[in-house]
Amino acid sequence: MKRRQGLTVLAALGLAILMAGCWGSSKSTSLEVSGGASPIATAAAVGIDKCHNCHANTAVGGAGIFEAWALGRHGNNDGAHAVLPPADYFGEPPEDCSGCHDPNGDSLNLQGYSGWGSTPYPRNVLGCEACHGGGSLHFGVGPIGGPKLGEYARPATAGQSSQYNTCTSCHSESNSPHDPSKPFGTVDEIIYDTHYDNASRAVGSNIQGYVIRKTANTACVDCHNPHTASMTVNATVGSPNLQWKNSAHGDFAGEAWKHYQWTAANRQSCQRCHTTTGLINYLTDPANYNPAKNNFVWLSSPATDNRSETLYCYGCHTNYYGGVRDPGAITASYTGVTPEPVFPDVNASNVCLACHTGRESGDSVKAPTGSFDNRSFINSHYLTAGATLFRESGYTYYDNDAFYYANLSTFEHDNVGTTAAAGTGSNGPCVGCHMSSWLNPADPTQGKHKFLPVGRDNTGAGEIITTAACSVCHNGVKQPVMDITALHAAEEEALAALAVLDNVLRSKGIFFGTTHPYFFTAPYDNAYVETGSCSNNLPVKNWNTGGTSSFTYNAASRSCDSAVAVPGTDNTGKNNMGAAFNYNVLAHDPGFFVHNNHYAKLLTYDAIDWLDNSGLDNSVQSYIDANITDAQIKADALQFFGASGRPPTD
Repeated sequence: MKRRQGLTVLAALGLAILMAGCWGSSKSTSLEVSGGASPIATAAAVGIDKCHNCHANTAVGGAGIFEAWALGRHGNNDGAHAVLPPADYFGEPPEDCSGCHDPNGDSLNLQGYSGWGSTPYPRNVLGCEACHGGGSLHFGVGPIGGPKLGEYARPATAGQSSQYNTCTSCHSESNSPHDPSKPFGTVDEIIYDTHYDNASRAVGSNIQGYVIRKTANTACVDCHNPHTASMTVNATVGSPNLQWKNSAHGDFAGEAWKHYQWTAANRQSCQRCHTTTGLINYLTDPANYNPAKNNFVWLSSPATDNRSETLYCYGCHTNYYGGVRDPGAITASYTGVTPEPVFPDVNASNVCLACHTGRESGDSVKAPTGSFDNRSFINSHYLTAGATLFRESGYTYYDNDAFYYANLSTFEHDNVGTTAAAGTGSNGPCVGCHMSSWLNPADPTQGKHKFLPVGRDNTGAGEIITTAACSVCHNGVKQPVMDITALHAAEEEALAALAVLDNVLRSKGIFFGTTHPYFFTAPYDNAYVETGSCSNNLPVKNWNTGGTSSFTYNAASRSCDSAVAVPGTDNTGKNNMGAAFNYNVLAHDPGFFVHNNHYAKLLTYDAIDWLDNSGLDNSVQSYIDANITDAQIKADALQFFGASGRPPTD
């Protein structure tokens, strides 16, 4: 078997008396390098016991580095990983494993450390200098001396940073030299199964894994805490925290990440939200964001490389211990909408609002001039929770929007995570609700990086509200108690109102489908394949009441071109599309009834009120009574809207 070559063993305990700073008295000038860029001689290792003298209480992410290390995997806390009797630390036969499991002999340097627990003999450890390089030139004040000043133990090579080379000297990104069939080839050591995406992957097929930024000197600490040697939010199968990987942000099969080749030049307008690289570029300087500068440096050939990105840890975070990017208040760029709406500055939730406010708003439907008798549907573009929360997503029917749509004084979910809702945190409503979930030991996929405020109970058997934010207000005093039963009841009422809106849209020949452009002249037929007849799955293009279109097959584009057949009633098309827009924006936001149920009531109510007779006359209840035959839907919809007539605004 091929011998595992590890990091050079440089332990020299006799060197300790020569050290300055924390552990010695002499000083050296060998750190003086021109511009801090010239190579210096590899520094000698002095032993982790010397590091402990200064770094025992150094805070990183709220914990002492040494203490975090000692309790983590690199410190071999449970003593279960590659524990060898002392005589075998550096010996052969059968094999020298110390290169990865005890490279500097630090297991012997810390025999007296009280944090070792009950391990019967010194346990193998991956000490500080194994990753950071020798400390003989460190002096406790400057960068530790690796192959270059301030780098890691292994030097950078072409296309691979110092950190990447250091970590992958043991954690292989290929099926070599460790063979997973061998006892020592564990998933913790081999990362090739989850840290790659095949360049020849077919567009639209599942992403295979996480693509490392090999050129970055944060390649591994983008997500991993190296001192605990674990990931709080994304760990290996079988460990207690699989939150991120089981969230929509880490879903390798998610349409948001695999549907197109988002890194391609013709998808630049999408990259801000569908790639981590684009998101970082945007969040760094939203006002001057230029998608042409999205640099996918890990692509071997951008023209042919089909690898893609989910939303990686470093998209939202600036470091592995919780630092969050700060773009400031988010300004929405909706087509034709001036002035551009500016969302409130809600601290860490600004990161969420960068993408969860949609590409278009109801005002994008209002903006165009001219007829709506041959116009494609304007799509809000999904998951617009933030825009609904702050009353910017929908199509409004009244000129006095400030009264009818903004004066919703009893709605307070937009205050979550602010001083106006004490006890809900300080990072705004998105974080306050979606990232305050407790981690359920019975369901390791739950927790705040799952981003879902509903999860399993402690037995793993039932559903429960897991976010801590709801109970602050819904405590039986300020607001009625909100448990999972009440939440689902509210959901059923909201969906019933949406079903009524769908019913009246259908009565006008506007049928919602699950594929773009979402609204068709008849129910969508999933089995139909267009061969030139233009007989099925025709999009609504004439939005005027009573208007129709004619369609002609275009062989060049293999699609159906539209033209006006019957013009229909003038000046009704914009409001009709607005009603469809409201249905689309709410149907693509599963939590709309929580994000802003008052606003959602007005958007659905006014859309129904307009559509049933092309007028705004508070005829919703009469329409429901006359046209909805399902008793439960009828009762739930009326309950959602409240008393007969238009829902109150305050």
